[in-house]
Amino acid sequence: MKDSGLKDKQLAISKSLIQIKKHNPVLLVDGDAAGNQMKITNKDSELLVVSLKDINPNFKLIESLFDTVDLETLEIIKKNGKYIKHSSTSSIIKTFIEEYNFTENTIANFKSLFDYILNL
Repeated sequence: MKDSGLKDKQLAISKSLIQIKKHNPVLLVDGDAAGNQMKITNKDSELLVVSLKDINPNFKLIESLFDTVDLETLEIIKKNGKYIKHSSTSSIIKTFIEEYNFTENTIANFKSLFDYILNL
């Protein structure tokens, strides 16, 4: 790992999550290099780290669970396919979750995520 400070930060996060072990915490990470590093960092810890790629090899980022139609409608992705990364993204989803009709593909992807976690 290039940055030992990053590993220390990852371990600190892990220790905090392990402290709430009575609730069986699961840390869901992206299927990218940073997520993989978090899995490696916690290989011998009590914290269960699940990568999106463990669920489906096509899931690299949390945004991968959304259908392109939903990503564009909720303005999480630009027409050129680039993700719009900003802190209000989760607020957008929380605001629309009850009134927005997600596509069947998005619903199926999230169902597979929740089913996977429930069956751990």
